[in-house]
Amino acid sequence: MGLEKKGSNFSAQRKKIVAYHEAGHALLGAIMDDYDVVSKVSIVPRGNAGGLTHFTPNEEAAESGLYSRSYLRDRICVCMGGRIAEEIISGKDKVTSGASNDFEVATNTAKMMIEELGMSNAIGPRAIGNSQ
Repeated sequence: MGLEKKGSNFSAQRKKIVAYHEAGHALLGAIMDDYDVVSKVSIVPRGNAGGLTHFTPNEEAAESGLYSRSYLRDRICVCMGGRIAEEIISGKDKVTSGASNDFEVATNTAKMMIEELGMSNAIGPRAIGNSQ
């Protein structure tokens, strides 16, 4: 994720928010039946991230590129875990912008499942694109 951001003094409140956010990702990742194993959680800011939850990917799936519908659904749930944790701890009016990348990943995963992989019950097993 990049080098640690040196010289940045973050308040105890900021560290607490990031810790709960990352714990939300880790907890959902740990309870999802068909998801990768939590390998590292950090609240040390690195690169553009305020914190990090790292998962060890399933080698077979990563090598083959074959991911099940349940795995992709679990991925969306894990992405949402940080925001959900912030809402539970701080309330809906006090959530932060920390989940912006999580929303992007969740949205792109859902979009791919529907538009490219035929994993929508409503649309059925077909690929749809921008022109369809």
